[in-house]
Amino acid sequence: LAYFQNKTNLEITALDNGKYQITDNGNADWSEFENIQSVSDIRDEIEENSGSAELTKVELIVLISKLMPSFNLSAYNYIDVNAFNKMLNNNDLIESQYDLIAGRNIENDNEAVLILDKNSEVDDYVLYALGFLTDEQMDDIMEKMVKGENYQTKISFDSVIGKEYKVLEASDFYFDLEDDDDNKYKDIRSIKSSDYAKFAYYWNRSINNCSNNVKVVGVMRLKQDTDNGSLATGLAYSQEFQERMINYHNASAAVVAGNLKEIDRSNPESIYIYVNSFEAKNKVKDFIAEYNKNAESGDEISYSDNVGLIMSTISTIINAITYVLVAFVGVSLVVSSIMIGVITYISVIERTKEIGVLRSIGASKADVRHVFTAESFIIGLASGLFGISMALLFTVPINLILKKYIGFYGIAKLPWVASIVLVGISVLLTLIAGLIPARIAAKKDPVVALRSN
Repeated sequence: LAYFQNKTNLEITALDNGKYQITDNGNADWSEFENIQSVSDIRDEIEENSGSAELTKVELIVLISKLMPSFNLSAYNYIDVNAFNKMLNNNDLIESQYDLIAGRNIENDNEAVLILDKNSEVDDYVLYALGFLTDEQMDDIMEKMVKGENYQTKISFDSVIGKEYKVLEASDFYFDLEDDDDNKYKDIRSIKSSDYAKFAYYWNRSINNCSNNVKVVGVMRLKQDTDNGSLATGLAYSQEFQERMINYHNASAAVVAGNLKEIDRSNPESIYIYVNSFEAKNKVKDFIAEYNKNAESGDEISYSDNVGLIMSTISTIINAITYVLVAFVGVSLVVSSIMIGVITYISVIERTKEIGVLRSIGASKADVRHVFTAESFIIGLASGLFGISMALLFTVPINLILKKYIGFYGIAKLPWVASIVLVGISVLLTLIAGLIPARIAAKKDPVVALRSN
C-alpha cells in the first residue's frame, strides 16, 4: 500500500468502517491511470468530492490491479500491510517454532527481532515498508513481477541488526497550533492539503520530538519442521513495548486535554485468540455463541471465521475420502481373511494323513489344533512384517514425488506405534481365519485319517 501511494502520490488512509479514504492533494500522477476503464468512475468521484473519496477494499484492489496488470490476486497482499507485529507473550511457544540465526532475542522493551519464513525470506513489500528497499528497487521488482520474471533481493544480517526505527503514536500528530487558538491540539494531518508548509513544519517536529525508538537486535527463522508459525514475517516487538506505548498515549497532552480517547485495557476493540487445534477453535466459537445468547443488545461479540469455513469444507471432503478408503480396506480385510481360512483348510486336507500319524502316536486334539493355529500365527506375523517393510520402503519415493510437486517432504510416514498395531491386527485376523480349519483338523478320526492318500 505504501508503494502504491508513492507511485501515484495519492494519500490512502484505512478507516474504522473498513473502507479507505483516497485523497488527492493536487499531487496525484494520473498518467499511471491512463489505461484504466472499469474504474474510471473512481477518478471522477475523487475529483468531484474535493479531491477525496471513500473506496471499499474491493474497489481499491481493482484500482491497484489495474495499475499493475497481471497482478490482480497479489494486489490483496498490498492492502493492510503491517510490517510491525506484536510477539506473543509465550517464550516457550516461540522457541519451539523459531530458531535464532543472528544477533540475540529481545531483552528490553525498546527492541525487536526480524521474523523470516523457513526459507529465510520475507515479503518484498515488508522490506520496502521497513526501508530496506528503495523506490527504484521496488519499481524494478514490480516490473519483473508483471512480466512474470524471477527476481531475488539479498539483504545481509549486518544491515538489519542495529537498525533503529522511530515509532510515532497517534497523539504525536496532535499539536497546539500556535496561530489557531480555536483548534487546540489539532491533528496536523488534517491540514496537509490546505497548508502543506505548516504541515511539513509540524511533521518534522513530531519526528524530532519522538522519544519512542525500536532497535532490531536479532533475526529469527521459522523451523523446518513447523508448518505455520505464530508470527508474521516482519519486525516483532514485545508485549512490554506495547504497554509502554499505551502508557505514552494516555499520558500525552492531547489525551489529557480531552482531544483524544484514552486507551482502556479493560475494554479492547479486538481480541486475538490462538488455538492449537480445530477442536479448540470450535470450543471458542461455542463459548462466544453461548455468551451472545445472554448478552444485552449491542454487547454481542461478532467474529469472522472464513478460514474455519474453508477448512471445515476441506475436512468434510477429507473425511468422506477417509470413509471410502476405510470401506475398501474393510472389504480387503474380509476377503484376505476368507482366503487365509481357505489356505489353512487346504493345508488341513493335504495333511490329513499327517494328522492321523500325530494322533496315532499320542497327540491330542488340542495338539493338532495348536499345530495349525501356530501356522496361522506365523503367516499373520510374516505378512504383517512384509507389509510394514513395503510401506517403509515406499515412503521414500512417495515423499520425493510430493516434494517435487507440492514442495513438502515427510508427509508420508509410518509411526512405530502404528506399525506394531498393524502387525498385531494382521496376526489377529489370521488367527481368527484359522480357527475353523484348525478345529476341523482336530476333530478328524485318526483311523480315517491314516487311510487317506
